[in-house]
Amino acid sequence: MLNRLFNFPWSGEAEASIWERLQEWALSNPAEAVTTVAFLIGAPFIAFVWWRKNMRAKPDTPTSPVNVTFDIAEYERQVRQRIAEAMEQRDRAEGAERDQLNAQIVELNGKLENIEPAFEAAKARIAELETRLDKMGNQIGGDRLAEARAALEAGDYSIAEDIFEEIEARAQIEVQNAADAAVGLGQIAEERVKWHDAANHYARAARLVPSYDNLIKAGNFLWRAGRSEEASQF
Repeated sequence: MLNRLFNFPWSGEAEASIWERLQEWALSNPAEAVTTVAFLIGAPFIAFVWWRKNMRAKPDTPTSPVNVTFDIAEYERQVRQRIAEAMEQRDRAEGAERDQLNAQIVELNGKLENIEPAFEAAKARIAELETRLDKMGNQIGGDRLAEARAALEAGDYSIAEDIFEEIEARAQIEVQNAADAAVGLGQIAEERVKWHDAANHYARAARLVPSYDNLIKAGNFLWRAGRSEEASQF
């Protein structure tokens, strides 16, 4: 296809320009000219798509931390300790709780039987936890973040656990405050006999905090607003 173009007789009569010769070639070979132009236009686009797919930087993925301070022997010791603790709890448990502890012991024994992949998985999980903590750094503080990271890299999850519990508790308080504010807006709308607005506010409160009172208010005012299908969801 391109041979005809690149082997085109560029030299020849002095008065004929290259553009004139191209026009002449295109008129005498219309199908081949269209194909050639389409190829020349499409080739850069295809190359760009290939580059985006194969050459641009890949998104970061969690990797095992390089500075983990415990080895596979320490990891095995920790797993055995968790097995001993689960067995002790199982001896005092009954029914479903006992069954769950038995399943936990089986899972932990599986880690011992495949200790190397289990150790690598633990290191990868620590890397993921560190990434998650870093995202919450502004809620934690630099010193505590560093303390949590150092503990994680020693196989100690307790500080990270405390941090996540605190952040979750604060978030729950914020959700509760938002629900209380929505109820207040609903009460104002109710006093003004604006059923549609009251229904929206109470429904929002019920979705945030599905307490008995919030659910009843949402259902009642959605019915009053003529939105029975929505009311049936509460």
